Amino acid sequence: MAAYRDRVGRSASWEGFQGTDGHAELLDTLQSLQHHLCAYCEIGLIPDDRQVEHIVPRGSAAGKSREFAPENVVACCLGGTNPRLAASGDGGARFWDPPVEYRSCGQAKGNAVVAGFVDPRKIPPGPPIIRVASNGKIRPDREGCARAGVDPDHVRRTIRVLNLNSHRLRAARKVRWDALEDAWSPDADDGATLIEAARDELLPEAAGRLRAFFTTARWFFGAAGERVLAEPPQVWI
Repeated sequence: MAAYRDRVGRSASWEGFQGTDGHAELLDTLQSLQHHLCAYCEIGLIPDDRQVEHIVPRGSAAGKSREFAPENVVACCLGGTNPRLAASGDGGARFWDPPVEYRSCGQAKGNAVVAGFVDPRKIPPGPPIIRVASNGKIRPDREGCARAGVDPDHVRRTIRVLNLNSHRLRAARKVRWDALEDAWSPDADDGATLIEAARDELLPEAAGRLRAFFTTARWFFGAAGERVLAEPPQVWI
């Protein structure tokens, strides 16, 4: 971004930057840093379902000066708005019709500047501040928020603004939860097996990729998952 602004000068625009190799490089870098998950909903990022998202929207008065600020961008999905992804092989997780009802993430937030919006990059690694139910619905975890120093009302507001409890996303989280339950519930009383399962489900693969809906799996494994995530080295976090 800096190289583009230096080269173009005062005529620099985000639309102009999007047509450069630098934009693709930025998106690849952000995706890698985020272990290939959307910064908001945690769906897996794929070539047809990703974009650069501005935490403070560039279309807002507050965001105009932060259009090219590295600390203001993350990689995000398209929020369920791409109809070509209706048959993407993800169980319908990426698109439901009508999209205006089920859109999420940056598409739901739009140009709104929300007081207390929780920047996902500033959430402490632990404890989890979001509770996931077996039906896929998420809400603030008050104990986790208190320990992490995060206002649960801000978490609730952020969930609402991003529409993270859209039926589309709730259904996708439930699919993930049900798969975990089918695979690991028979071993719930075997502590050693559960720890190994948590390592398999929660830690990045060799290429640094995390499984989609990471927080759903984290909540499913509970104390076993937190034990695994606390194990050194934690360089990937």
